[in-house]
Amino acid sequence: MKTLTKEEMKEQGRRIKKVRQDQNLKQDDFCDALGISRFSLGRIERGDQAIDSPSLFNLNQKFGVSSDFILFGKISGPNLDVDAIKKELETTKELLAAKTEIIQLLKDAAGVK
Repeated sequence: MKTLTKEEMKEQGRRIKKVRQDQNLKQDDFCDALGISRFSLGRIERGDQAIDSPSLFNLNQKFGVSSDFILFGKISGPNLDVDAIKKELETTKELLAAKTEIIQLLKDAAGVK
């Protein structure tokens, strides 16, 4: 089993803290949901302690946060293809620009300012 570096624990702690803040939860409420003490959460968020498996499971079950995100910073999902999303976004931008140009041409032809 791989031992985490201090920097890896800090990154995990930052991600866990972000989840808590995104949920607008105070440490006490978040601790209750995860089943850990406030002391442990503070150590985890600072990167002094790694999250344990039961707490990671609770984080996943209660907040829908993937273990891959917490442990490795990876965002994953059954339909998440970042490259496809970027391509679709570019296509959408191009279509929007073309529609804007057509609207302007129609306005110009109708004499609308």
